[in-house]
Amino acid sequence: MKKIIAVILAVLMIIALVACGADSRYTLTYGEGRLVTVQVNDESKNLVGAFCEFTNLSGETCLPCDAVNVKAFQNGKELSVMVFTGTETDGYLQCDTSIQSGTTAKVVWLFQPSDESIVLIEFSDGQKFSVEIK
Repeated sequence: MKKIIAVILAVLMIIALVACGADSRYTLTYGEGRLVTVQVNDESKNLVGAFCEFTNLSGETCLPCDAVNVKAFQNGKELSVMVFTGTETDGYLQCDTSIQSGTTAKVVWLFQPSDESIVLIEFSDGQKFSVEIK
């Protein structure tokens, strides 16, 4: 009986560690979504930005785009993410910028809209937001 209880407790501890580990290594807080104009070479692009605050609690340096999944949809179809390495957008770092452990940073994910209809943004933790871009 003691062995069964010990096995059950061990399994419950493993489940608790796995469940907490995925959520506790990073936090992503949505600030706002809006249309932004980004200069790419000699061309201006109107993109939808998901402006967030990312906190790295993992113990290692990481890229926000590798740590959490942010997707955008328009008319039921996934939009292409646009990353301009080494640049900032309105004071927010690109999602492919390394963030050291213990650091909170303002980070943006940029998406190419297909038209002026509502954009739905989804985080891998289940959060969903809509952005009007008219």
